[in-house]
Amino acid sequence: MVILIGKENGGWPDIYMVKSIGPVWLSMVIMLIIGFIIANLLRFLHNRLVDKGLKRIEEGWTEDLEPTELLIEAFGLGRYTGTKSDDGEITIPVDIFEIISGKYNVSVEDLSKAFIKGALDSIREMSALRNNK
Repeated sequence: MVILIGKENGGWPDIYMVKSIGPVWLSMVIMLIIGFIIANLLRFLHNRLVDKGLKRIEEGWTEDLEPTELLIEAFGLGRYTGTKSDDGEITIPVDIFEIISGKYNVSVEDLSKAFIKGALDSIREMSALRNNK
């Protein structure tokens, strides 16, 4: 729209000055490099924040947690997540469950089942409340 059609033929104005820097191919290469650098910077920052968040979550766990307690917590997290689900979709925190599974003697599958059970219970309760109104 900027290069092939041009503003004078109904295209977009050249707000990034792509045509004025030099040859169009050079401008495109420069824009691709800048986009690549920005994308990698954002990826690095995002991954760093995720790692810090997971470490902060992990610091709150004591060494003496029993598998039953962890399943109850997964169930409760599922219930909480279910109350926040407006469209009936839930996201299972598998990354957190994998960390728990590695640290304690409980499987990701069991944690996921407890989470889904809690979420479904909560979604059904909310659906019943909406239908009774």
